[in-house]
Amino acid sequence: MASSFLFPDPTSSCTICDSPNAQACAGCHSTRYCSPECQQTDWPSHGLLCSKYTTHIDRPDPSYKRAIFFPPKENKPEFIWIECRTDKKIWVPGDTQECQVREHLDGGFPHRKLIQRNHLRSRNLTNSFQVICRETCLLDGSELNKSVIKATNGAAGSSWKGPIVAMKKIGRGAYPREYMDIDMTCYRDVVDYFISYRDGSAPRGKMKRIMWGKVRGVKINCKGDQSTSGAEVYSAVDVPRQHPVFLGPIVPISRLVGMPIHTRRYPPNRLWKDDHDHVDSPYENVPATCIHMISDRNKDWWGLAPIKWQYDVGSVLVVRSDNQDVTTQQVEALCHFCQFKMQPLFENALGGGLVEMTRAEVMRYITPGAFRDYVAEMRAGKVEEGEEEE
Repeated sequence: MASSFLFPDPTSSCTICDSPNAQACAGCHSTRYCSPECQQTDWPSHGLLCSKYTTHIDRPDPSYKRAIFFPPKENKPEFIWIECRTDKKIWVPGDTQECQVREHLDGGFPHRKLIQRNHLRSRNLTNSFQVICRETCLLDGSELNKSVIKATNGAAGSSWKGPIVAMKKIGRGAYPREYMDIDMTCYRDVVDYFISYRDGSAPRGKMKRIMWGKVRGVKINCKGDQSTSGAEVYSAVDVPRQHPVFLGPIVPISRLVGMPIHTRRYPPNRLWKDDHDHVDSPYENVPATCIHMISDRNKDWWGLAPIKWQYDVGSVLVVRSDNQDVTTQQVEALCHFCQFKMQPLFENALGGGLVEMTRAEVMRYITPGAFRDYVAEMRAGKVEEGEEEE
């Protein structure tokens, strides 16, 4: 048991959280994910190379191994083939098999760092990898490596300058002797190493827990997902704290009522994406549309959702902006408040409702206290879904 914990099986575990029985990426078939949320978390980095993994040019010769090259002036890394020679008459400590990498370092003498643990995800690696850069890259005026910045979404430190090559080695120990083709799971480990490197130290303690844990979020399922998978409108999901949803803006109404949230749309499910014969309006997601109604009185679209939240919405991920868990009941209450309390009031002020109101009068209802009162009424069963309120 201890062995499987320290060395998660890379052939079946999630590359983001190490959960077992993960599914292979449909694009590269190399990396595995346990959930759409983990896949979306990895995509800003993974997407740079995913389609190239299976379409990379053929191996020039059996002695060549696949590596990843991080060009300093480009915005994405690329796969390359590097010749790995074995000379039985010469033994190089740490490198029985010598890789011909200097041409990719602009002729500079290579500095090699051997990595056998992913500190950010607290896992030992079954096989090692090397990060190879010019020995003088910090002293010779080399520029910051743009492809490293892109692959890490700007999270890497300033130590990564000049051209960089990542290569995978078979096994562990002080001197793994042979190279092997690098894969997309190893690419994730390389990216994490770039992020964790701070003058040779890995993140510790509280910072590590905040950055790399998971929080409970909620998926608001569209009609397509409800119809094809039998999902409830609101379902709980575990969301990595590095998920790009946390980088988005706070939903305005949620901030005003004291429950600030971020949202992000899921990609459409291929089961219903183009099937309009069996699922009527599969992208429709009224609760998600309503929580995005504009509450800034100075904007022309006040009281309405932006166009992008009115059409082709699909299922939507919701998380709290304070990195705390959010429950399905909380998200349902917010959606219910927006759809059945605030939407009729907005319509009143816009001239399409039953009662004349000003925008200022409507805004008095979008407060933490008014939201708490509404939730209390919901719990007491005093508010019926669809009932218009004055």
